[in-house]
Amino acid sequence: YENKRINQLSGGEKQRVAIARALVLHPTVLLLDEPLGALDLKLREHMKIELKKIQAKIGTTFIYITHDQGEALVMSNKIAVMNEGKIQQIGTPDELYYNPANSFVAQFVGENNRIEGKAVELTGDEVVVEVNGRKLVGRRGKGVSAGSTVNLFIRPEMIHIYSDQNKPQTKINLFSGTVKSVIFEGQITRYEVETDRGLLLNVSVPNISKAILQKLGTKVWLAWDNENALVLPPQKIQAGVLE
Repeated sequence: YENKRINQLSGGEKQRVAIARALVLHPTVLLLDEPLGALDLKLREHMKIELKKIQAKIGTTFIYITHDQGEALVMSNKIAVMNEGKIQQIGTPDELYYNPANSFVAQFVGENNRIEGKAVELTGDEVVVEVNGRKLVGRRGKGVSAGSTVNLFIRPEMIHIYSDQNKPQTKINLFSGTVKSVIFEGQITRYEVETDRGLLLNVSVPNISKAILQKLGTKVWLAWDNENALVLPPQKIQAGVLE
């Protein structure tokens, strides 16, 4: 880009030049503070791939600061989740996503449904949680004890949604409900479903066929596998933020 004026460079080109200027000094560590924040969506997605290729090629450690959890999962080999100056968990993206250490990490990293209940039975690695008279089952997280108040977390993409006529055979982790909102995003459709017990659950479904789309106001069944739900002790919430 040496023959172009600064005002002739696109956002992506300016970003590449800035990174090149930093890398020419051969640093052992490079701090990137919201490096993609000013770029449009398509360019941001392209730059994610390019940054990962650059890092893999030169071997410099990148410390990448972002408030976009999805971006953090894509860009990182290891992530530290912090809250009020304290590290909550350090791990690989999949460790944080599938095995969060506490309720803060479970809600902060990616989208999650949180269901409050009471742990009524512990069986090996599983917990039976009572929620409004309904018993649910999930994996037992650290610190969960019988009789304690707990949060059961289930990711939207882990919930199976069925039409009213196709009730699943399982009796565990099963709700009937009504579709309250439908958001079509191309690759996936997001549903908000109000269950028969008054819970609002978010469900994400890949659009493999137009025929499986559920309409607003229709009756549906929701279910999930035991191992896909995680039960953790609650954490204090002040001003809408988990501590």
